[in-house]
Order: sequence, then structure tokens, then C-alpha cells
Amino acid sequence: MATQIVLDHAGDSRHFFEQTDPKGLAEAERRFKRLTDQGFTAATRKAGSELEVTRIV
Repeated sequence: MATQIVLDHAGDSRHFFEQTDPKGLAEAERRFKRLTDQGFTAATRKAGSELEVTRIV
């Protein structure tokens, strides 16, 4: 199960989805696009504490 964690001034919210579920994946992609269009920065946590900025091309 994958998790999108959204951090904002109010704290954080977590959105869980199965990467193999087309409906759940589509909703996660819509959320990602909506948030990054609003100016949120997306990042993926790598091994340890390393972060990588993420973008949909």
C-alpha cells in the first residue's frame, strides 16, 4: 500500500491507495496534480533520510 502525505499549515493528512488499483491510482494522481498546481512541493523519501523532488511529466 502506498501513502501520500500532505503537509500544510494545519498539520498533515495521509491518503492510502493500492498502486495496482486503477481507480485508487487515478485518484492519487489527480490529488498530486491538484496539489502541485497549487504550489505544493512533492518529494519521495529514499533510503535513510534522503529526499528526492518528484514531478509528473
